[in-house]
Amino acid sequence: MLPVVLDCALWPILLAGKGTAAVRRLAMLDEAGCRHVTVFGPETDAPLREAAGTRFRAGLPSEEDVAAARLLLAAGLSAADRAAMAGLARRHRVLLHVEDDLPHCDFHMPAALRRGSLLLTASTGGASPALASRIRAWLGERFGPEWSERLERVARLRAELKSSGRNAELGPAVNALADREGWFDPPPGRAPVRIEEADPESEAARYCLAEYYAELEKRFEGGFEVGRSRAPQSAHMVRPRGAFLVAFAESRPIGCVILKGTGGEVAEIKRLWVAPSARGLGLAKRLMTAAETVARELAVKVLRLDTNRALPEALHFYRTAGWTEIARFNDDPYADHFFEKRL
Repeated sequence: MLPVVLDCALWPILLAGKGTAAVRRLAMLDEAGCRHVTVFGPETDAPLREAAGTRFRAGLPSEEDVAAARLLLAAGLSAADRAAMAGLARRHRVLLHVEDDLPHCDFHMPAALRRGSLLLTASTGGASPALASRIRAWLGERFGPEWSERLERVARLRAELKSSGRNAELGPAVNALADREGWFDPPPGRAPVRIEEADPESEAARYCLAEYYAELEKRFEGGFEVGRSRAPQSAHMVRPRGAFLVAFAESRPIGCVILKGTGGEVAEIKRLWVAPSARGLGLAKRLMTAAETVARELAVKVLRLDTNRALPEALHFYRTAGWTEIARFNDDPYADHFFEKRL
């Protein structure tokens, strides 16, 4: 078998069939961007007629139809109709695929997963379509919708480097980006997660804060400006005053929280963030527990924090995790709810 990817967008393509098998093949052609598809099927096949719209023709393709095509797909046909379509396609050297009929296939259709321009396929050479579908589902768990945006970023990076004559940097730059953001790390729910104290100026800490600020920019009415917020100084985020805690799944930072202290008995919790891909796994609770543990080690007696009404999940979390709502204790313009917890 020769693995190839064909650009069939402008090809004249025929689909002959009926039932769900034909509807599924039409959906595949549409998803692939094929613009010149003619669909043949029984007049009584309402789902196929509806899916095809103006492209629908009653009956089977004529020899003239087949001769003018470059690709013929058949699905859901009887054995006699399959043989007839195969004979016409072979006579006119038209590429042919007949679902579940290997002797009449010029090629196999792999199980395909699309994420934007990213195309991942699994093929068993026709031996087991069910297994190919299972592999596609397995790939889908590891290559989520975020890969569409990742590929767009890679394309922009490639264009930028090529335009400046830096072709030799293409491969290393893409690999560095993927490694830095942990694109190929195990999913957070499957990888062991560890929480470590980090340098506030480290790459992992800066990454977490950048993601946190970007989310607030989207969710806060009027956006978010770091300069207007009460951003803690680095000295207040390291022992013996505080700590910057980062959660890692393998090498990828997936969450953070800051214990901001001044050396006294009162400290603040700041910048609690969990990556969208790691939410629902109890990581926020683990980060807060780790921050409270460090606070006790530093002889902190009272923890305080503030949050915004645009983060209802945070409000719910604090209210159910032993925090008490109190009066305003700072002048942060983005804060409108304030909490305290005695250790």
